Amino acid sequence: MPVKKIRIAELAKELGLTNKEALDLSKTMGIDVKGVSSSMEEAQADRVRRKAVKDGLKRDVQPEEEKPAKKAAAKKAAAKKVDAEDGSTPAPVKKAAAK
Repeated sequence: MPVKKIRIAELAKELGLTNKEALDLSKTMGIDVKGVSSSMEEAQADRVRRKAVKDGLKRDVQPEEEKPAKKAAAKKAAAKKVDAEDGSTPAPVKKAAAK
């Protein structure tokens, strides 16, 4: 009989935890998970559920995850900063149109 599995993200939603909280809780309990899309056996999930209830971590509603800054915007800002500090390539200067 195949073993039923559940993903960390699903378990987090069920317990009202953030994905990071559920992931950290699972890792502290010695469950080998790498990310929120990792899955665990139902028996392991039951252990995490009981631990969350025992420690008072369970909530009715899952809080919003903090969204990290977009990588593309951060790379652009870093590139502009390097160019500005470099000074070797001056920024183009707009000239007034000739009449």
